[in-house]
Amino acid sequence: MSDEVTISSGGTVAVNVDALVSAADELDLVDAGILAAVADLERAGIALATVLVATLGLRARTLRLIDALTALATEGALLAGRLREAAAAYELVELLAARAFAVNDGLDTAAIDARIAQLSSDHPDAADIAASVVSGAERDGASVPLRLLAWGVCSPMLWPPALAAAGLLSALAGTGRGRIRSRDAASAPVAVRQTAPISTATPPVNLTDALGRIPAAGDARVRVERYDLPGGRCEFAVYVTGTKAVVDRSEAWNMTSNAQLFLGGESVSLASVRAALVAAGAQPGDGLYAYGYSQGGMIVDALAAEGTYDVRLLATAGSPTSFDAGEGTISVELRHLDDPVASLADGGFASPVGAEGSFVAERTVSDLLGPGDLTLGAHHFEQYLATASLVDASADPRVAMLQKRLDALQSAGQVSVYEFAPAAPVLTPTPAPAPQASPSPELLTGPAAGSGGPDGGGG
Repeated sequence: MSDEVTISSGGTVAVNVDALVSAADELDLVDAGILAAVADLERAGIALATVLVATLGLRARTLRLIDALTALATEGALLAGRLREAAAAYELVELLAARAFAVNDGLDTAAIDARIAQLSSDHPDAADIAASVVSGAERDGASVPLRLLAWGVCSPMLWPPALAAAGLLSALAGTGRGRIRSRDAASAPVAVRQTAPISTATPPVNLTDALGRIPAAGDARVRVERYDLPGGRCEFAVYVTGTKAVVDRSEAWNMTSNAQLFLGGESVSLASVRAALVAAGAQPGDGLYAYGYSQGGMIVDALAAEGTYDVRLLATAGSPTSFDAGEGTISVELRHLDDPVASLADGGFASPVGAEGSFVAERTVSDLLGPGDLTLGAHHFEQYLATASLVDASADPRVAMLQKRLDALQSAGQVSVYEFAPAAPVLTPTPAPAPQASPSPELLTGPAAGSGGPDGGGG
């Protein structure tokens, strides 16, 4: 098992191209000042040569200084040139990724093509670098289907299912459905029931603590925490579990919900989470910290895309989707490069998303082909908790910004905790009962979605 995690700002490239060009311009100004000083010193050296022999030692030192400054100016010019080449290479990578997305969405690529042609002409070396980077990214994106195909090669008996799985993953990832920008909230009611009440708790202290609160056993599928903050303000956190059944139609967190969610539709699981938030007292516009694993990741992505709540933090693990979060949301995505479910997000968005401090943390659970590939070992929740621990231990400044946002909840005077399950069995939404003043073990309802529900993966 790998214990190395890579943290980036997400997207194909996370570099400020304008900052690189600006740095090159600043170096040019510094070089100009150095060369001006060299010219002054050269004039001084000529003047010194015309006076007494006693000045020859001073002239020699002046000439050495001129040589040193000239070498410094030369290095500065070379560095400025490299910065411009790097800026061009990074921009070309972004443009090539943007072009691929535009083609997939059926958009006009004329402007992108013109800019690519101009940069490639001005910076041929940068064009070669960009092509190499994109080629490497495509190979990485194909790694999961290739691992499945390898199983077919190793065992002829596994060839048919391996081929089918690899083809399905490649086809789904290529649809672009894994990238969510916005969506409308549904309003059909669905019933949920509160499970055994939980005593007061404290806000999560780090990412591992937060993800560890996602319901993993028992009847609960959703956990909601309410934070009563100074000044009478309330904020909420929601923790959503992953798939619990494959073909059981009485289980809201099933493969039907997976498919519906991944294709941008409604599911009973998503409806249940909406109802749970309402039952816990959340109002439109309230601050929300949302955490989801697998199908739960798709659900919290969908909640954020609907815009009902002010999503302060959106953290997903092994989600088949990626949401184009706005500037007010810190977006955290945990992905395993050998996880078939996470691969359905097709690498996420080409550009960084979310507020400053947002990041994607990636890890390969196992570099070797093994039985875990057939049992989706890289998708297991415990593996993602291990990745979260590596993130928490990182000195990356983006992790510090995540920690600062979590610390803002530590001032809560009271933390109320509720866990909910769909009213079983739930095959279709049920009529909403009369509103209740506060959560209770009885049936609770809230805005929901139609029957069934999608998710791009198990878990």
